[in-house]
Amino acid sequence: MPFVLCPQHGGHGSAGGCRHIAERIATGGHLGELASITVEYNDFKLGPIWFCAECATQHGISAGGLSLKGADGLNLLYGLDWAPICPVCFRAAGGPDRLWTTT
Repeated sequence: MPFVLCPQHGGHGSAGGCRHIAERIATGGHLGELASITVEYNDFKLGPIWFCAECATQHGISAGGLSLKGADGLNLLYGLDWAPICPVCFRAAGGPDRLWTTT
């Protein structure tokens, strides 16, 4: 899990979101509708990584989210443009409380 050092909230394990989400948080905007991707790889679950409606549509992520498995899912996830973000800022901007998948 990436670690983020937020100037406002200190250090945390990070949430992950598309660049649009990161920009909206930085400018004080609301996140709107979100969709997520999770990947199961070698008995570990990665994500969710959150995407705005525009990015979700562009990458074929349904409103209910996308759950992938194996190397293909891992390659897709790491091929997408996303960034670590402060989980406290994410929630304050309207993000869901469910930031991580645990196994």
